Amino acid sequence: MQGRGDRNLYYVSGLELFNADLAHLLPDDLHPNAKGYRIMGQNFVDKVAAKYFSLSA
Repeated sequence: MQGRGDRNLYYVSGLELFNADLAHLLPDDLHPNAKGYRIMGQNFVDKVAAKYFSLSA
């Protein structure tokens, strides 16, 4: 989409946020448990938000 002029749209692979090494945190083999969501959220902040958004307080 950026090639078509949308400079605010980015692709992020979900595997960057929650990969196969964390499969044990998927009790139904699809949805993370509470610990899994915390890890996914922290990975989002570390790998996506810090790169693409200004996080100054």
